[in-house]
Amino acid sequence: MIRLLIALEIMLNAANLNFIAFSSYGVFGFTHPLAHAFTIISIGIGGCIIALGLAIILHAYRHYGTLDVRELRRLKE
Repeated sequence: MIRLLIALEIMLNAANLNFIAFSSYGVFGFTHPLAHAFTIISIGIGGCIIALGLAIILHAYRHYGTLDVRELRRLKE
């Protein structure tokens, strides 16, 4: 589960990086400040999502004693 959370964070950071990179394609030498604002908001929301995911992972580990996704899926059946 930790790997899945890290992968989610990497994808979120890649999306933010692409958003900043594509904001400079309009006019040469100018980056749109709205893209920076959206990216800062996205970083804040991403931090909240990761904190919530870590809380869920801690609860799952305390309750089931494992973080293996395959083993947790077997408990669903």
